[in-house]
Amino acid sequence: MMVRMHKTSLAIFVTLLSLTMVGEGMITVTLLWTSASMGQSPIFIGVVLFIMNMVPFLAQILFKPMRRAIEQHPLGMIIMPRMIGCVAASLAGMTLDASGLITLIAVAACLTFISFISQQCIETLMGQLTVTGMLDAGTSARLSQTALQSGVFVGNALAGILIAKSGTGWVFFGIAVSFASSLLLLFAAPWVRMGRESPAQTGAGHAAMPAQRHMSERTLWLLLAGMALLAVQLSGFNFFVPLIFESRSGTSAADYGLVSAAAGVGALLATFVRFSLRGYIGHAACGAVVIGDALVTQPVGMVLTSVFAFAIGFGFNISRIRIRQAIFERLTTKQESALWGGRVTVAFRGVSAGAPMLFGLLLMGQVPVAQSWVFAAIGVLTMGVAIPACLLFSTRTPVWR
Repeated sequence: MMVRMHKTSLAIFVTLLSLTMVGEGMITVTLLWTSASMGQSPIFIGVVLFIMNMVPFLAQILFKPMRRAIEQHPLGMIIMPRMIGCVAASLAGMTLDASGLITLIAVAACLTFISFISQQCIETLMGQLTVTGMLDAGTSARLSQTALQSGVFVGNALAGILIAKSGTGWVFFGIAVSFASSLLLLFAAPWVRMGRESPAQTGAGHAAMPAQRHMSERTLWLLLAGMALLAVQLSGFNFFVPLIFESRSGTSAADYGLVSAAAGVGALLATFVRFSLRGYIGHAACGAVVIGDALVTQPVGMVLTSVFAFAIGFGFNISRIRIRQAIFERLTTKQESALWGGRVTVAFRGVSAGAPMLFGLLLMGQVPVAQSWVFAAIGVLTMGVAIPACLLFSTRTPVWR
């Protein structure tokens, strides 16, 4: 008989995950704003984003022991690397202001690598909880995003305020505290231990259904392509918004932190939308992202800018949750959960590494503020066309379990 997780246990587990994920939001705002301030050019921030994402991308491909450890001990692999990150962030807090460029790139590579491991562990853990019957696919997709987005929201706002008031050093100390709080996840360990799989969960029961499994496999690859397209949209936001804000007079790190936090609030609220309604509002949410992409970088005042950022975060996360839920529904074993969790993370990080470099090359020698139309075009192509088509196709294909 399958054991379901109690609501109180779920709430505590997600709260502890959210607490340590505050560091993710602080990393993003701090590194992107510092990159834009130091480099003053599109290609520089493109290089920083490339390094931030290429290091974990290569590590996932090259280090097989790490992949096995994530599959077998996802909770432990959240905690241990973050302890290393705690030390790295503390050292960055003491040296970054003085050392500049080289330290920034090294810190970006280290912290985003640790963040990458944590996010893949969450993907794997939620997939395994779904396969073992402790959570349904919709709840798994929603909770993984609730934990991430609530932490990112707090981290975005906190980092912007600290940079404006105290400088980057204190932000890195805050990241260290957030990473250290992952030790509290040890209290959640008894709730997420999974028992042995049944024969059906090991894949033995699928030998008689090759055609259905082939269809499910094709759909999974399509959904993986959808996640890669979402990475293009997110890369566009992370590239164009800090670059344009930093180059515009009268805009501070606190303003950028506020806009990022507004996007985080939108993403967080998307996790509370009822499953039965997500299909109906999915296309409207994609349209909201298209409009937000076109207007968030325009000089329309902070209130309207925050509204547009909220729309971007809400629509983006509605789409991401729907795609992740569709992936979870098609997984049948813990091994598949680890395999596709790794593929999703690699695809997302690989595109997140390449897209900013392409943006930087396209905008080299250009005035960033004058190129906001490029971000608008990204929104139209990804969220206006490709993602709706991907979601529509996935809903037309059956789920074989």
